[in-house]
Amino acid sequence: IAMDVTLALYEKLSAEHSLERLAGLLEASETSGGAFVLLWHNIMRDRRVFPGFWDTLEYFLFAAAGSTRFVTLSRLCDEFEPQ
Repeated sequence: IAMDVTLALYEKLSAEHSLERLAGLLEASETSGGAFVLLWHNIMRDRRVFPGFWDTLEYFLFAAAGSTRFVTLSRLCDEFEPQ
């Protein structure tokens, strides 16, 4: 699980370093049965307050699109719920 605010405010990472962190987390989640959850708030669109972070999201999603399946959290929970 990764959240934009954790990267930008709590860990005080730059947009560039946040992209590196996200790539590492995505790679770590690629095990059998793994899942990667990303929470990105629309406040990150404010480029004056969070320079580069919206671009980081766009780049990350574009780069991950070829190897990642995107689903809603509800669907993901349904898939992992014990039968």
